[in-house]
Amino acid sequence: MEGVSFGIFDHMDWRDDNIRELIREKLELVKIYEKFGFYGIHLAEHHFTQLSVNVNPGLFLASASQLTSKLRLCTLAYVVPTYHPLRLAEEISLLDNLTGGRLEIGFTNGINMLELKQYGLEINTAREMGKEAVDIILKYFVGKPLTFIGNYYKLEDVEPVLLPLQKPHPPIWIPTRNINTVPWIAKNGFNIATGLGELEEAKQILGKYRSVYRENELRKEDSNPPKLALQRIVYVSTTDEKARADVVPAIRKFAENITYISRKYGSEYIGHRPSSEYKQLSVSQLLDVDYQLSHDIVIAGSPRTVTEKIKKSLDETGANYFMAQISFGSLTFNQVIESLTLFHDEVMPSFIKK
Repeated sequence: MEGVSFGIFDHMDWRDDNIRELIREKLELVKIYEKFGFYGIHLAEHHFTQLSVNVNPGLFLASASQLTSKLRLCTLAYVVPTYHPLRLAEEISLLDNLTGGRLEIGFTNGINMLELKQYGLEINTAREMGKEAVDIILKYFVGKPLTFIGNYYKLEDVEPVLLPLQKPHPPIWIPTRNINTVPWIAKNGFNIATGLGELEEAKQILGKYRSVYRENELRKEDSNPPKLALQRIVYVSTTDEKARADVVPAIRKFAENITYISRKYGSEYIGHRPSSEYKQLSVSQLLDVDYQLSHDIVIAGSPRTVTEKIKKSLDETGANYFMAQISFGSLTFNQVIESLTLFHDEVMPSFIKK
């Protein structure tokens, strides 16, 4: 497949209690991602869970910006209802200048409602707040005095003094598994990312995006079309057998991390969202390593096996951007380096446009 680019996704989930060492290793990896030619690194944001130590992706990206010069630095995504929109708009503006215009910004109302519950937010409230907040942030980036009267935010004649380096603002990403949000994403020409669910779900979401995008004849002359990203956990080793032996305990640890808050509150599903929105992955499914491997939610194997599985995934979904989660769970730094090097040396060349 031609025209595919590669990025890195990272939850920055817990391996053990040595958080300082984990962060040090993640910063070392950032330098390698740039050396290996990845487009960017995309960082999740989560709260009150072992799924992530990264409670504010902007802080990590600020550090990463001082170690790199080309790598795009992306939040995926800011949990918008937990910020005041003006505070977030100013942070984004500062970060974009700090990174030399390499920042990309993701917005979400909250992937896991159990996390938002800690802030006293319910799902409908978070959505309404998020919608107002994103509207305010985009208006802020215009750079003109801003007045906004909403149900949650009321602003009068706010002057945006600090603005992003990129004009009108850094590229925007929206992560989603909810097909009902796709038309809004596509009509705005935002980048989209999906992937925790099964491949058929990603196929439907990205197919819907392309359909809406074409119907609205958006950016016909755009030399930089939006990215349609497929997220997958990836582990590469010398053989399929060694890859499985290495990845099974790592996935078990990651599964414990991603289900941490759901298990704590006795929820059967991840996120505790209304089941009508999308097919929810249950805690038991995520704790089932065979399920994740058989459905290619985790792509693991030799370079040849991983290449074939990625090609199949891209062909079926039509994604033009592959977002690999290389570092996760209990993997050691050396295991991540080995997998990452094999991915760069023996997998990525198969997708380079000739």
